[in-house]
Amino acid sequence: MNWVVQLFKYIWVVLAGLHIPVWMTIVAVIFGVFIANWWLPNLNARFENARIRSEYLLNNLKTLNTDVGVLVREIGTLNRDLVSGPQPALVAEKKELVLRLIADLQWRSIEFDIIIPDQNGKIIVKDYSADLDIMRHGIESAKSAEDVGGILCGLRKFVPTSHRLLAKLAAEADVNLTLQPDFDEMKVPNLSCEGLLPQS
Repeated sequence: MNWVVQLFKYIWVVLAGLHIPVWMTIVAVIFGVFIANWWLPNLNARFENARIRSEYLLNNLKTLNTDVGVLVREIGTLNRDLVSGPQPALVAEKKELVLRLIADLQWRSIEFDIIIPDQNGKIIVKDYSADLDIMRHGIESAKSAEDVGGILCGLRKFVPTSHRLLAKLAAEADVNLTLQPDFDEMKVPNLSCEGLLPQS
């Protein structure tokens, strides 16, 4: 019991600042060096990496949203060209543009597969890439107004998958994304997609 009293007296003397032992000074200096030279730079590097990753994801989120919007508009123009009658040169030019946009988005899906770490995210990226491939097949084979239904079905399948990928990127960047696509806009009267979608 006497040693407990002695310990408290020792702690009181040290805390009261009457004198600081050499060993405590050495420990404090070593601790200060550790904090200043390793822990703080490491912490700063982690924050900087998180900031860069978040910025990168936000940029991808914005450009993906824009690029998908451009793709949907160009597919709409292609469909109008197909419906309006035989214009092979115009249709070929528009198909080339749409296929180039799809190829760009497919290439970026490889990037998304790398930057999204979890398994659920990888499944979303895989579905997104597969739906782009379905659209690519439908557009490559489109020659007339009869093929518009297949293109619209591919687009209808792609839009929700694209939205899931946007939501996943937003979650990875810690952005609250509550947008819901209006799937009613994708509905075409009397259009059944049964047998119209090519396999990826």
